[in-house]
Amino acid sequence: MKKHVIFDFDDTMSPIYEHNQQLFVDTFIPYKPDIDQDYIRTYHKATRGVSMETLFQHVIDKFKLNISAKQLIEENEKIHLEKAIEVTVFDGFIDTLRHFKNLGMVLSICSNRGIRSLSIILESNKISQYFNNIISCSEAKHDKPDPYCLNELLLKYPKISKEETIYFGDSKTDADFAQGAGIDYIVIDHYLNKKQFYSMILNSFTGAEDEILTEINEKDIDIGSILKMEAHSNPDKFHRAAHVVLFNSSGNVILQQRSSKKMYDPNSWDIPGGHQTYGQSIEQTAEIELMEEMGIRGELKFVRKGFKQTDKQSEFYYLYYVINDGPYKINFNEVSAYKEFDCEKLLAHDYDQEYFILEHVYDYVGELKSVWSKLRN
Repeated sequence: MKKHVIFDFDDTMSPIYEHNQQLFVDTFIPYKPDIDQDYIRTYHKATRGVSMETLFQHVIDKFKLNISAKQLIEENEKIHLEKAIEVTVFDGFIDTLRHFKNLGMVLSICSNRGIRSLSIILESNKISQYFNNIISCSEAKHDKPDPYCLNELLLKYPKISKEETIYFGDSKTDADFAQGAGIDYIVIDHYLNKKQFYSMILNSFTGAEDEILTEINEKDIDIGSILKMEAHSNPDKFHRAAHVVLFNSSGNVILQQRSSKKMYDPNSWDIPGGHQTYGQSIEQTAEIELMEEMGIRGELKFVRKGFKQTDKQSEFYYLYYVINDGPYKINFNEVSAYKEFDCEKLLAHDYDQEYFILEHVYDYVGELKSVWSKLRN
């Protein structure tokens, strides 16, 4: 496992490309108001990862401007400082940082961006506390791809080998940067993967029993994302779940036995359902869980919204029912078996000695008596 994760910033941690491009153009306007902005934008896009001095010097030479690259860099940094508060980070990035820190990893930033604007961005996004090191290659006078800053950073952790270190960047320059220091790297193009790289990488790191959920407030309003494990260990954090009661056309309820691999209530008999993952609506959650666990689609009927709170979690749940005769195709990572239960016998607790049925199943089946009794008749 990697023990030291080092990040570039622009376009690696933040969807900042168009923001930076505009500020690059704006730096030249006071000196040449009629400058060819399309040319500057095209050049900026074609040279992602190149040092600021190279970028500015090229435009100075192209348009024969009477100003130094050093002065333009200073003025560009001033604009960045003024606009830094507007910069956000990519979807899933904060959750990824939190998870990496929980794994005990060292986290660093090694970027050509100036320290002052970077510090403002990290503070405004409330992520500065996750980083052990923040390094500006430009201010160290060793712009990427010169590996000087990476090598200095590696020397700080002699017990962490190069094989245990990885660099996250967004360009060939970043790949050359990491290769020069002899460490692994991942080049991310967020603009091709719908800006969801960190959501995907987090899910690959956390595995099936952890995932990114939609975080809500006490009024059931979306406020961001949260790891499932945190949502299940902190009652001050709120999340949602979808519960689906599955009946067949005979008026019997179809229950599923939870996999023995489940972290919560393994081997118990339950209804389909699950937590609202980040980016889904709650109805989509119900549809997806029904398909993933039982291999079916059906017309979901919304019943009501409820709330339950324990000393470990706070959950708004959305109750649905569906009528479907299958065939059912269970996902063995989620479900060990399924069985048809007579609703009247279930409520009379005739199955209790042979099957451990979760308490809310009795509540929901009783609540939906008007549905299954009508089917039986």
